[in-house]
Amino acid sequence: MLGAGEARNRVKRAVERTVPFAMFVHTLIIIWYARSGHDPADIDGRRAAQLWYRAKAEPAFEDMLIKLRRVMIAARSSGTRPGQPDDDQIRAVLAAWETAVA
Repeated sequence: MLGAGEARNRVKRAVERTVPFAMFVHTLIIIWYARSGHDPADIDGRRAAQLWYRAKAEPAFEDMLIKLRRVMIAARSSGTRPGQPDDDQIRAVLAAWETAVA
């Protein structure tokens, strides 16, 4: 998910650092989601959008990564950098994306 498996490092030190760094970032994303990003509606939304997830009860790492990316995009779009965007701002960005795709 984070691209560590596709790294094209050749230098020994870079090879030694790539996977541990990816694991560190992976851990940071999970901690962020647990502390700030978790919303039970995320699972409901995923089940509604992808019907094969009917029994989904907990978020996967991909769900956490998607939420983090959306929050970061919403933070860039709004004028309030220090605060985390609220759910309405995230939904507005999602609606704009859906409109742009249609």
